Amino acid sequence: MNSMFHQPVAMHPGIRFQQALRAVAGAALLSMQGLAMASPVVTFTAVDEVDAVPGTDHWRYDYAISGTASSFDSVNLLFAPDRYGALEVLSADALLSTLAIDPSPLLPADGQVTATFLAPLASPQELLLSVRFAWTGAGTPGAQPFEVLDSGFSVVGAGTTAPPGATAVPEPPMSLLLLTLMGAAALFGNRGLRRLRTSTQSVLIDGLG
Repeated sequence: MNSMFHQPVAMHPGIRFQQALRAVAGAALLSMQGLAMASPVVTFTAVDEVDAVPGTDHWRYDYAISGTASSFDSVNLLFAPDRYGALEVLSADALLSTLAIDPSPLLPADGQVTATFLAPLASPQELLLSVRFAWTGAGTPGAQPFEVLDSGFSVVGAGTTAPPGATAVPEPPMSLLLLTLMGAAALFGNRGLRRLRTSTQSVLIDGLG
């Protein structure tokens, strides 16, 4: 007599793997959407200053930081050692705590100006920051990269400064991009999985370049 009860069919490991990656893809995409809506946005105006020291080309960035952020989140403005030197914070909004570290051409290592939010930032609020620097690059100073840090000093986002009126889109951290790639590979099946290695290598190369 046949039993009415059947043994459950074990799920193939590859299917479980793809299902897990689909879940990761969904979470990663939601995180990326949240990042685009919530991360700070930084615009800049570059101002050529009078050079008090002959042979030194002094400029100033006047920044406006908007968007949303929590108390003690930070924005790290990055200054490449082959283009910048002698960083000096001239003024900052009362809701910002700032720290300037000069670039090191010998290491080499980027300089940075860290602006920490002493209170939550919410749209349409705009915080102002001015930084003087010695320009050693070609042409005139332009856009620069920045990082977004949470209160635990973990990098949770990145972006590039933009002139006023331009659209500055925050960039997700590299770990989030990799998770999204993995999930996309699962969504497109075995063909996507075969392409995962190539795509991941490409993203890593772009992120390190």
